[in-house]
Amino acid sequence: MSSDESKPAPLRYRRNASVLSAAIGPTEVALLDHARETYYGLDGPGRRIWELLAEPRTLDEVVAALMSEYDVDKATCRADTRELVEQMLAKGLVEVAGA
Repeated sequence: MSSDESKPAPLRYRRNASVLSAAIGPTEVALLDHARETYYGLDGPGRRIWELLAEPRTLDEVVAALMSEYDVDKATCRADTRELVEQMLAKGLVEVAGA
């Protein structure tokens, strides 16, 4: 067995379909988790991450897209993206695709 075969596939994240969202102006998005009766707001890169997760994507795919759009170093982009995705996952705003 090669080392590639023993590695698990990277997780793919996507929006939770039960969370409603709407753009507020050109830079912000409002999220409504109706089940928890909670509202969230995301702007700038947070909004872009939300947009990217309309389709299942790995963390690396999201980071690559953000790096092509924002002036940020890879380590910072990856750490900040991971933190936000983990927060959204914990709040039920996003989910692991196929889980």
